[in-house]
Amino acid sequence: MNTVALVGLLATQWTTPPSLAAGDRVRVHVLHQPTLLEMPLPRLERMTFGGTLTFYEPDDSLALDRDKWLFSYPSPEHVGFHFIEVYRIDVPAGSDWLRGAAKGAGYAFAATVFVSFLCTVAGGGPEAAESCPFWANFGRFSLVTVPVGALVGSRFTRWKTVYKRELTPPRTVHQWNR
Repeated sequence: MNTVALVGLLATQWTTPPSLAAGDRVRVHVLHQPTLLEMPLPRLERMTFGGTLTFYEPDDSLALDRDKWLFSYPSPEHVGFHFIEVYRIDVPAGSDWLRGAAKGAGYAFAATVFVSFLCTVAGGGPEAAESCPFWANFGRFSLVTVPVGALVGSRFTRWKTVYKRELTPPRTVHQWNR
């Protein structure tokens, strides 16, 4: 059984394909049948590919040039898929600086809790905790972690899902009755 037929067994609900064009940056989630020594294995893997669309025909197929990372393992630069293998397509929706700043505030809070714990344990009890004011330490840590988190978050992309279809495993049919 080939990959397209096997993936077709898993499809339950289709949504309308998005209107995309060649040159759009996308992230494509597919069900892929791995091979071992050029022979297909009896399982499906979920894989994600990001890149620039080079060919897009809704309900038929799509192809994209993959993004290259600095230390990525050797992989093909140009990949193509039948549309039945695709279960989700995402498009960029801006940078993620706000989530990065929120994570920076979370790291500042965690560091403040840790320092307050150390002040209480190492200092000799609740009296020593007064010498380590919680909110003052949180403010000091936030001055560093929130801008760093926003800067790191601005380097990453937020994604918006424009196509999604639900998948269910194939039904098992027993050929005998017990």
